[in-house]
Amino acid sequence: MKKLVSIVLTVVLGMALICTAATGEEAAQPEGGKKFETDWAIQDAVISVYYEEEGYRVSIDSFSDEGKGIEWFYNCYYHEEDDTLVSVSSSKQAFVFDPEDPDERSYEAADYEGFDDEGMESIFSIDGKGCLIWKDGHENMGQDLEFINIGRFDGDWKNDAEGVFVSFFWDGQEDRFCYDVIILRSSADSEDFTLFIMTGVYNSETGKLECTGTATEYRMNADGDFDFTEDGETYEAFFSRMENGGILFETANGIELEEDLDDLD
Repeated sequence: MKKLVSIVLTVVLGMALICTAATGEEAAQPEGGKKFETDWAIQDAVISVYYEEEGYRVSIDSFSDEGKGIEWFYNCYYHEEDDTLVSVSSSKQAFVFDPEDPDERSYEAADYEGFDDEGMESIFSIDGKGCLIWKDGHENMGQDLEFINIGRFDGDWKNDAEGVFVSFFWDGQEDRFCYDVIILRSSADSEDFTLFIMTGVYNSETGKLECTGTATEYRMNADGDFDFTEDGETYEAFFSRMENGGILFETANGIELEEDLDDLD
């Protein structure tokens, strides 16, 4: 019966995509499913959940110190009655990567790929502590794992008019488990700038990335070289995601940041 339901749901999702393409209108995202759409983490593994074209895309990346990793990918639908995401199809692939640049990967042949058979569906739920629970239908890989909501802050962001550049990087190692955040604030009328090196922890209750760190001021001297000073003070910065997809730098009087697309080339 579950197999039949999966097939029917796949067909329905496919028809919904066709209808959307024909009308140019996107179906509304289920309200109950919105809470899943963020990044979740445990040590050395991250789950990213996105809503795209009437369905949820769930990717799981697991990394090891030896430059090897595993990627799981699921196409899911929101099950309103159970308040869960349920997979329709899934895949699992091992890869090798450069520890200095984890996004550069070389994939091996997939362990499995395609529609999930009856009883092989994977299920994602949120428990009473606000953690994401992964019930892997193939190998029960998610047993006893609780993924913490870490928000979604990644990559390079900027506001050219305000002279602000911010870089976010998630560090999921056991002795870190936080964001590394670099903030550069420059002056429009000089070459001087201030560099903040911070660590950030996401507060799921407030929806803010709370950062603390130090600052170094760089001032160009008469010889064209930079002199730098560190005051030893501890600084705070707060960031939140905006509905338009941008990031709000709240500490700096609400500066809106856009993704630095030039960095993606």
